[in-house]
Amino acid sequence: MRRYFATLIALLICTATLPAQHLKVLAPHRPIAPRLPANLPTDRPLRSMVGGLWMIDANFKSTIYVKSDVEISPLTVTPILYISNGKKITLPDVTLEPAGTVTISVNDGLNQKGISPWATLTGYVEIQYKWPWDPLCVTVSSVDTIHSLIFTTGLRSALPTNPKEQAAMAKGSRTQVIEGMWWKQESEITGFVAIANTTEHATKAQLRVSNSAGSVTGEHEITVSPHGTKIVKLRELQLASDAAGGLRVTYLGMPNELLANGGLEDQASGYSASIPLTAVPGDASKSSQSYAELGLMEGAADPMMQFPAGTTFTPYSLVRNISERPVSIVPSIYWMQDGAARPARLQPFTLLPYETRSLDVPAIQ
Repeated sequence: MRRYFATLIALLICTATLPAQHLKVLAPHRPIAPRLPANLPTDRPLRSMVGGLWMIDANFKSTIYVKSDVEISPLTVTPILYISNGKKITLPDVTLEPAGTVTISVNDGLNQKGISPWATLTGYVEIQYKWPWDPLCVTVSSVDTIHSLIFTTGLRSALPTNPKEQAAMAKGSRTQVIEGMWWKQESEITGFVAIANTTEHATKAQLRVSNSAGSVTGEHEITVSPHGTKIVKLRELQLASDAAGGLRVTYLGMPNELLANGGLEDQASGYSASIPLTAVPGDASKSSQSYAELGLMEGAADPMMQFPAGTTFTPYSLVRNISERPVSIVPSIYWMQDGAARPARLQPFTLLPYETRSLDVPAIQ
């Protein structure tokens, strides 16, 4: 965090014979440099980003949000939808203004292609463009306003399209691991994991569900067709006595060939949350790591935030050990009160291999 300090320089002129004088002190001024001419890159290979689970039905509406980081030039992108059976739907090109943002309705895009916008369909997104690097931020939101559900997912850079690069990566094909975590705020919460295949060949995957101690409570074997998407319902969650646990997706292939997104939901209460799922690096080494989460709120909502009357916030946080060795955890929490950060004490603890635990986040006293 940068800190800017202002220094006040007082000039005092004292004289025994002259009356007080008012000095004019010119403010420091640095000429603003002229804006450099746009030096647009000439080499613009075809690139793409993939991911972003979308879902539509009679209630769900999905929207793609695309933000450009190119500030000196417009950028044209081609949105592509892959339906769960692998069918490719190319939508009309969209041009973003410099540093601009556009929204693309999945329901409307399918409707323009003669597909019912209220049909029950799922899939993933690809955004193609020509630029030397990846200058986009792309997210997909699927919203069901009737049941107050919302799931938001992101996109990442696609696999290399150069045949030589693909061949080099294929030599390193091995078991890939994607780890995640589930939790139950209420007993009726259930969930799902969507696995999308971004390649031209079918891929087998295994999904394991575990409880808070790391014991496997469910296994799912699936085969995902080329550019297809399979959704696995986590029925184990409704039968689980634990409030949290783990998820593990494994497959044989190259990194990022399969994309995993998940969600937790309870339509009766209008609860929804995205399940964090991330690929595990194969060369991870023992080291000290720090993680931070922002925006925790506790107690009654401030009226200025315009939440419904009676809304209160209860913070909670969970951690999971995805390794085969114990991990020492040293949690810290800071609340803002009267414009100052005040610490709340949390006890250090040790997570056993594959254990999931909920942190007891105390209210500030």
